[in-house]
Amino acid sequence: MHQTFREQTWDETHFALFYQQYASPLLDYLRTRTRTLEDAEDILVDVFLAARQAPQIGHETPRGQFAWLRQVARNKLVDFYRRGSRAQAIPLEHAWNLADPETAHDPEQALVQSETLDQLRTAVEHLPAPQRELLHLRFAEGLRCPQIATRMGKREGAVRIMLVRTLKTLRGMYHANREEHR
Repeated sequence: MHQTFREQTWDETHFALFYQQYASPLLDYLRTRTRTLEDAEDILVDVFLAARQAPQIGHETPRGQFAWLRQVARNKLVDFYRRGSRAQAIPLEHAWNLADPETAHDPEQALVQSETLDQLRTAVEHLPAPQRELLHLRFAEGLRCPQIATRMGKREGAVRIMLVRTLKTLRGMYHANREEHR
């Protein structure tokens, strides 16, 4: 199934094929280097988010693509362990309350934080319902891709791809919103 994407555009279909081609061996690689499958899955999502933001990878040979992905995976593993294996997670619903100007030590920072969270909330609210549900299940309820797949009645691979696409879309909407308010 190895194929290059040199003469093809890096559209959603080709990215999905790219994901299907490399996700399993990368997950195996990550799984042997993390304590839990969930940690490996989280890092895998980060790797493919990086790949989605680097469309030039589509012009590499299969060997070059896999080497690039392994290097990104290695870097993401280093980042993961530098953060102390697990950053403290809070439910998404509580994140909106973090920017309380009365409890902040720096009022200017509190204002910036409040505006940032408002922009993020606006971007999330403009996502289609299935994408909002996916974000809720992943970040508010803390479910992993296999659990989300069961809840949403989808295949696990489809959930992973949907998560990558949703985060990319959200990032684009968030940055566009920030540019409008500058």
